[in-house]
Amino acid sequence: HRRPPFWRTPSAVPPEKPPPLPRSRTPAHPPRPPMAVEAGVRGVSGNVLLVGHQNRVEGRQAPAQPEKSLLKILQGIVHGMTGRILTMRRVLSQNEYRAVRGNGVDSRCRLACYEISTVSLRVSLFFFDLNVFMTDLIPAIIQGIVEGLTEFLPISSTAHIVIAQEFLKLDRTNSFWKMFAVFIQLGAILAVIVYFWKRLICFVASFRDIASKGKGGERSRSAWLKHPLVLVLISFVVTAIPCFLIDKFMEKFMGDNMESLKMIGIVLIVGGIAMYVIDRYCSTRVTTEKMDNMNLKQAIVIGLAQILAAAFPGTSRSMSTIAGGQLMGLSRSAALEFSFFLSIPVMIAAAGYKLLKHLLNDGVPSNDQWMSLAAGLITSFVVAYVVIAWFMTWVRKHGFTPFAIYRVLAGVALLWWESQNTI
Repeated sequence: HRRPPFWRTPSAVPPEKPPPLPRSRTPAHPPRPPMAVEAGVRGVSGNVLLVGHQNRVEGRQAPAQPEKSLLKILQGIVHGMTGRILTMRRVLSQNEYRAVRGNGVDSRCRLACYEISTVSLRVSLFFFDLNVFMTDLIPAIIQGIVEGLTEFLPISSTAHIVIAQEFLKLDRTNSFWKMFAVFIQLGAILAVIVYFWKRLICFVASFRDIASKGKGGERSRSAWLKHPLVLVLISFVVTAIPCFLIDKFMEKFMGDNMESLKMIGIVLIVGGIAMYVIDRYCSTRVTTEKMDNMNLKQAIVIGLAQILAAAFPGTSRSMSTIAGGQLMGLSRSAALEFSFFLSIPVMIAAAGYKLLKHLLNDGVPSNDQWMSLAAGLITSFVVAYVVIAWFMTWVRKHGFTPFAIYRVLAGVALLWWESQNTI
């Protein structure tokens, strides 16, 4: 047995490795949020200087339209911030976040910067184009306010939407704005549901009680036909089929002639006179004080009266249903309340039909159009909720005469304005 050479003799005890250092909870590098802020500020100043340089090169000391110059500056600022945020997000996601996971470095500041940049990017992309805000969102908000104010007043929301679109210089022949005028009525209908939610729950509960009691029999059948929800659905069916046929007929033969300002002005005047006469004559001949005491004949007549609103734009769906109810002996508050509840299925069906028609003919709306629809819907909901609360109190005390006078004056003013523009 030979001994190994001395250079191969193993050492006595191998040196112990030093224990691993504890993971540091302090970032190895200074936090990055100030760098993101600095990059954003540089983007802002760079865009502002770029606009100023373009003005100097083109020889414009003071732009003729300051609002457009300001719009360009703000748009450049948003785009510059968006670009810097994208850059910072890419750097953080590729390097810093990978380093945090691989090396176990606790860099909370960098992760916070990453999350802040993500949220800022979403906010910046929401306001990605201020031109869209000026050209689409502001008209949508204005029309939402007009819709919320006039949908349940007997002064014709359709007429006021057409007038608003005319003043805003919008293309009324555009299929999107036609669909928009009907779609934002869903906001007003949602206001009705929210305002009368307790009444709706009571109606549903009583409807279930009738359904759970004895089936068949003359007594059960009469209870069904007197229930408010059943009467609303019957009135809706009476209205829906003729309105669908009228819409098809007007689209094929009449075109947009029935929505001309002259026709709307005439209908406003005639409707105002009819409303004044009916309110004066029928307010003292009331036979039904509450909506709960209505019968089938009254619901059918109100549904037939509502067809006038589809045939002649400017009639007002609210005015036709209220007038039909008063002619059948309903009090002002009962006719108004039934008009509110009848608007729920009618306007949901009308808005769904117009939206489906737009989707089939023109395709899915763009992101800007969806944003305009959302803005108009929310605005009409808020305004309509306030109007409902005020209108219910007003009608019990004052009646519909002021609205009849307003319709006549608005129709005369509209006819005069149309004659001045055609000269």
